[in-house]
Amino acid sequence: MKEQGKETGIVVSCYVTHATPATFYAKVPKRSHYEDIAMQLAETDNVNLIIGGGRKHFTQRKDSLDLVQEMVEKYGWTVYDTLADIDTTCKKYAVLANDDHMPKAAERGDFLPRAVETALQTLDGAENGFFLMVEGSQIDFACHGNDSTWMMDEMMDFDAA
Repeated sequence: MKEQGKETGIVVSCYVTHATPATFYAKVPKRSHYEDIAMQLAETDNVNLIIGGGRKHFTQRKDSLDLVQEMVEKYGWTVYDTLADIDTTCKKYAVLANDDHMPKAAERGDFLPRAVETALQTLDGAENGFFLMVEGSQIDFACHGNDSTWMMDEMMDFDAA
């Protein structure tokens, strides 16, 4: 999409380094190579914005690197830890809103719908259009856990988004 001149974004309720979002910007031998995926995200020019959890893969690394600081100083990202006060005119930002996956829908409130709204405010008006991947990540988590209440909460949250 970037090669076609489109703005790009990813919004998830899991780690931004988890398998599905990572397929849009990283190549690693194993989906569990979260720190390598985080580094590839930091270095990419193919993503304008990314919103979700997984901050620990950027700040609590085995190599002791503060990847958030590098993203800002070396790669031109603006990095936020909440959806509050985001400059939606910024053309390259990450919201790493939790160290882990985001909390369950029942606990995180309207994070996913607000994150999608924020991304759309940023991407709307892109001269050549945009691509936005939105994943209700925890629908899958709930199904693996055979937890129908959690699944329904996640599905309603995704529907609201």
